[in-house]
Amino acid sequence: MREVNVFKFEQQVIDGRPKRMRVLDKVALFHQFGQEADGEGQSNPVAIVECASGQIETVYVHMIEFSGGPKGMDSSPTLRDRFAIAALPSVISMAHSQNKEIEDSDGQWGCALISEQAYKIADTMLVERAK
Repeated sequence: MREVNVFKFEQQVIDGRPKRMRVLDKVALFHQFGQEADGEGQSNPVAIVECASGQIETVYVHMIEFSGGPKGMDSSPTLRDRFAIAALPSVISMAHSQNKEIEDSDGQWGCALISEQAYKIADTMLVERAK
């Protein structure tokens, strides 16, 4: 399991005006990605994390950041990584809207397929950015 920083939104006053800021809430252990229904027929990609207390929580994917990589891996996300992370909600949403299976042959969550698609989008974004 990898360590993640979990963020929350907090109202702060900046230059005399209230502003909604994303601030660090806690550090947790990442277990896996999942989907959570919003009650309006939509589902949102979430990360399933374990807090220091042992409590399991779901957190919207844009509210976590991996804080360290596996041994031998640079923990700083590249621009490609950031683009792929930003693409995750779209990849999952597209798969659901097209009724495509995003599970592997064993019925497990298809993380490899989702990651592959997210990085394809990231690579396209990098090509467009270079133009």
